[in-house]
Amino acid sequence: MPNWCNNTFELVAPKQKIREFEKFLDDNSGKDWFDFFAPCPQELKDVGNVSFHEEPKEGLLEKYGYSDWYSYGLGEWGCKWNCDAQDWEVGEYDENNLSINFWFDSPWGPPEALYQSINEGKFGEDLNVFAEWHEEGMAFVGRFQYGESENYEYSDLDSLDEIPEDLLDNWNIREMLEEQAEWEEEDEEDEEEALEELKNELEQIEIPEEVAKETKKWPN
Repeated sequence: MPNWCNNTFELVAPKQKIREFEKFLDDNSGKDWFDFFAPCPQELKDVGNVSFHEEPKEGLLEKYGYSDWYSYGLGEWGCKWNCDAQDWEVGEYDENNLSINFWFDSPWGPPEALYQSINEGKFGEDLNVFAEWHEEGMAFVGRFQYGESENYEYSDLDSLDEIPEDLLDNWNIREMLEEQAEWEEEDEEDEEEALEELKNELEQIEIPEEVAKETKKWPN
């Protein structure tokens, strides 16, 4: 099983495009939302289990630029599996545009390649992605805005200085690490108390006189 990356996604686009996207999500219950922009060809899906020790199926690489669904996902989306949108909402943005927002989970990391293609106009003009992500297992956080990605790694409270405060707030990272630090401190205190109790118990054990005499005879 992969580590799951938590994502928020906002698309700002002309009203007709947003309504088309909304209908796609409604009709498919949010499933496989990447397909609205870059659906994986059925022939690549039909490859099934991918083995890197086998020769690729003849003709697929020349036809699609990819030999299987796995390489297509990494190349076109930026993650190996399609993802399901959750709780989408459409709102007014300005006179000509609407926005659509939702959250989703993705395997290992965000679909940055798809974001880049959307912003570059590959699927229509005037489409703008604003996305954020957090992968707690590998301890990284980031965002995509105005055509650029930002990624930040963290390990402890001291490592947060280079991360924008709004990202930390949106994902409650500082609070999470503060709680972890408190748990670790409590665990250390519990271990010290347990060792002290064991030491006291051992000191209270009376060694029989015969055993003590024999112990003194042992060579150093």
